[in-house]
Amino acid sequence: MAHGAVGSLKLTVERLQNSSYISIVQNSSPGAIELLYDEVCSFQDALEEFDKRRNTINMKMVKYLEAKIMDVVYKFEDAIESYVLDQIRSQSEESHHGDQIHPPSMLFSVDLQKLKLDVDSFIKTVKKMKKGYIHELRNPSPEEEEEEADVVPPRINFGGNHEPMIGFSEYFIELRDLFTNDYEDPSRMIFSLDGMAGIGKTTLATKLFQDPSIVSCYSRRAFVTIGPKYLLKNVLLHILVQLNPSLEITDVDGETLAMLKRMVRNSLKHQRYFIVLDDIWDEKLCSALKKLFPDDGNRSLVLMTTRIGDATDIEHGCRYDLPLLDKKESWVLLRQKVFGQETCSYELEKAGKKIAENCEGLPLTIVTVANILSKSEKTTEYWNKVSDEKDSIYYDAYDQMSKVLLPSYDYLDQRLKACFLYMGIYPQRHKIPFIEFFVLHSLWNAEGIVYSAEQFREKVSQLKMVEMFDLDPCSYYIIEFSLKHLIIDDGEKLCYSLHSSFWYMCNKEAVKNKFFYAFNYSAGALPEEDLIYQRRLCMQNNVLLAIQDVQDSIASSSMIYINYNH
Repeated sequence: MAHGAVGSLKLTVERLQNSSYISIVQNSSPGAIELLYDEVCSFQDALEEFDKRRNTINMKMVKYLEAKIMDVVYKFEDAIESYVLDQIRSQSEESHHGDQIHPPSMLFSVDLQKLKLDVDSFIKTVKKMKKGYIHELRNPSPEEEEEEADVVPPRINFGGNHEPMIGFSEYFIELRDLFTNDYEDPSRMIFSLDGMAGIGKTTLATKLFQDPSIVSCYSRRAFVTIGPKYLLKNVLLHILVQLNPSLEITDVDGETLAMLKRMVRNSLKHQRYFIVLDDIWDEKLCSALKKLFPDDGNRSLVLMTTRIGDATDIEHGCRYDLPLLDKKESWVLLRQKVFGQETCSYELEKAGKKIAENCEGLPLTIVTVANILSKSEKTTEYWNKVSDEKDSIYYDAYDQMSKVLLPSYDYLDQRLKACFLYMGIYPQRHKIPFIEFFVLHSLWNAEGIVYSAEQFREKVSQLKMVEMFDLDPCSYYIIEFSLKHLIIDDGEKLCYSLHSSFWYMCNKEAVKNKFFYAFNYSAGALPEEDLIYQRRLCMQNNVLLAIQDVQDSIASSSMIYINYNH
């Protein structure tokens, strides 16, 4: 988010430099505005180093530094805009002749002398912050142990070990047959299970890994969970100790990376192996590991799971994109988790089906809501209240799921974070037509939170995805979010939407980052004094416009988004 804040400031400075209505007076400080612009550009480039080092950083510390950066940038941008507006207002008043207002083509002179101390102080602070940020990325602070209270596990139990997976039984059967049958092609098999966070990729991979008929076909097996942060050395060690349980590596730190790679390759040579690489985020890591796994013509198997569609390199493999559950499957899973072997009354079943539908097919949401329901009163009155979404149970569930979902946002490329949060301005479950993304992109561009056309060509167009599809900037962002399973693609209607769990996360992170506040976002109203620090106010329900207090807030706010689609 700091990247978006700096981008906004950069655009503000650009507009000052290039405005046909404003003349910057720099008699006492020649070149000050150019120096400021250069420092802001340099700062934005420094923030992009995050993209290269995110697999080893201390995310908590990086987010802390970025929050401080945003505060400094926002305050300075406000100071510039307020000063310029005061200058323009003063000159406009002086130019009035009776009731006649000077034409809009008049030229305003803005003397930056009074801002010199602010500019100098900001440049000094930026240099210090940039140095500290880069140092933290390259030399991460030690991690603190996190408390595990009130969070849900990343792995979903769809049923017992011997029960079929609800919603994914067909996938399980198809993959089990592929993994156990002998085919003419003896080449190494590579498969990838893709899908949104919490959809059940790890659970399906685990059931396949533990299935007795599959286990009996492979002489070497290993299951390693990787995640967004990893060290290749540790990944190799985890694989090695599973391939060779009797192997003793006494000097772990002394083992070189080259030695560990050789040991992994030798352990798999001429063996029929089954390796699961769970939760892959980085294509470079995927490629590096694949090179270590020999293809000896014995139908060995590599199974990967990922929420980042372009992270798994399976040029000669097969990719399965796991879908959300349908209404029937959602209710079966919810009922199983709440009642187990007990019966469910007709009245509760009617409300329960609606509750399951409100979970929008994401197994992690269903299981989390079911866990909360199982600890609550099983009365028709309460379940009807939940089914009508008049209870906080869904927001409570989303909060518990945050540890699983939030990395999808935290580890996004810097250039994508503000754009993703921006999608939270729409009402919950709103479907965004493809053509409307061009309107969104225009807003992003107008606010400086995306690259200009020239910057896009320079920094993004060389990416493999852009070269392959010859993408325009708008389509690029849609595909990025789709590949990372952050938005739901309704291909038939050419629409996109946020799952409610991600919509909630966008709104919550937006408030935390002072990016925007939505007036009908009912998961926690902000005190009036805190509203002034939000960069944008969003109206997702036009009924609010009839309230005088809301109208007063609009009058005092710099940026308002009014959405009439709900």
